[in-house]
Amino acid sequence: MKKGISVFKKLCLILCLFVASMAKADLYEISGIEVSSEQSNATQARDAALAEGQLEAFNQLIVRLSGEDALSQIPSQNTESVVQFVRDVSIENEKLTATRYSGVITVRFNSKMVEEFLKTHEITYLSQEAPSLLVIPVYQDGGKQYILDERNPLYQGLKQKLDVGSFYRIALPMGDVDEIALTEKALNQDGDLSLLAPLLSVYEKDKICILRMHPETQDGVILMDSSIWPEIDMASQMVFKRFRLSSGPMVPASVDMAKTIFETMAEHWRSGNMSRLDDSQVIYARVPVSSLQEWQSIEKEMSSW
Repeated sequence: MKKGISVFKKLCLILCLFVASMAKADLYEISGIEVSSEQSNATQARDAALAEGQLEAFNQLIVRLSGEDALSQIPSQNTESVVQFVRDVSIENEKLTATRYSGVITVRFNSKMVEEFLKTHEITYLSQEAPSLLVIPVYQDGGKQYILDERNPLYQGLKQKLDVGSFYRIALPMGDVDEIALTEKALNQDGDLSLLAPLLSVYEKDKICILRMHPETQDGVILMDSSIWPEIDMASQMVFKRFRLSSGPMVPASVDMAKTIFETMAEHWRSGNMSRLDDSQVIYARVPVSSLQEWQSIEKEMSSW
């Protein structure tokens, strides 16, 4: 019985460390990079396209971790130097001719090497990935709220252009009958956002973002605000902004406003989740072992993490 408990503890430790490792891996993964090249033959075209794609992914990673300014504060990389930071690459939608290659790649980087690179150049970086968000757009016209409704210009706009919050990896509910009923009940009737929890599982997102938009009494003035659920420190992600609406169409204007809100939220997230270069992090764990050989095996595995 005692041996069984020890094995269970070991499995728990490995599982916890594996989950932590995967969470960090997501932060160091850049996907959706479209690559293409035309060379004298297909092999050269493929090599050139993948090399350029990895360089583009590296620059995107630096911006994700440390912001736009970081690119001007580190040595410029090229297709050869950036390879040292790449852990692996996966490819989708490959198209190949005698002289041309194209595809979409996902690049996963070695987090330890990238962190050391940034530390060497005294650049702070994100210590954890921002949550993915399921966005519930709400348009308030007088006393009436329109949520997943075609009369909601914010909903219409985000359906057309959903990359406004790429820092957070956002999604929008499809707006079927059940989702409409659930969101209206949570926001209009009960005011209980926990009713929306099932949607997080359906869309595989971390948190709900309520994005509200409504005209104020002054002509042409729009108030937009955001809130996150569940969130312990709500103040850090609540954003309130007023916009003056131009004479242009309401739908594209609402997308521009939403983009500003998400950019502000991203700034707040960065300010509270950046690494401190003078800090060291130590993980303490008690691992039951039955032999020296077993300990050496566990120690080797932990070193790789």
